[in-house]
Amino acid sequence: MKTEEPYKEIEIPRYLPPRPEVAAKPIVESTTPGKTRPAKSRRIKSQTVTKGQFGTATVTVYKTGLPDREERLPPDSRFDGQPYWLKGDDSFSLDVVGESHYQEALEDASGGFTEDGVNLVVWPDLLLDGENRYDKNAVKVQIEGRTVGHLSRADAQAFRERLATEGREGSSFRCKANIRGGWDRGEYDRGAFGVRLDVLLYD
Repeated sequence: MKTEEPYKEIEIPRYLPPRPEVAAKPIVESTTPGKTRPAKSRRIKSQTVTKGQFGTATVTVYKTGLPDREERLPPDSRFDGQPYWLKGDDSFSLDVVGESHYQEALEDASGGFTEDGVNLVVWPDLLLDGENRYDKNAVKVQIEGRTVGHLSRADAQAFRERLATEGREGSSFRCKANIRGGWDRGEYDRGAFGVRLDVLLYD
């Protein structure tokens, strides 16, 4: 007689901080309760559902969202003098890479982990990093004088080319950054910090 295999729960990869334009999603179901959920999700209910003849599984339903965006932006004359594409349009559409190597700096800049996570706007600086041994065109991102990531190779090259085309001098440029993530709800439910920049690099 053939033995039926029991129903197996689906393992869902840990959720990364969402892009601003897709942050608000409808109901999301997780079959690994307590192990993964979107940034600032709200538990609505847990229910046991039957999966045919293979047994049952507990499904926890979450409603997603984010904390209200908080800005910590005192007046800054360096930002006031920047071109429109460095001032942005509040879309925070430019990715930063390598944040996983700078989580301590991001934790300090954002005020630390919270149950709901953070959604914080701060002043960063984009620094031309010509001494970078991996990429002579590197551009690093610093917040409060501490590195929190870099532009991707392609974005760094495009950034430098645009500065050269427009005849802009200098090695440090101010813009706005959005720090997101950083939720902590227990041992198996902790989200890393991520950063996006409000820079219209390709506009």
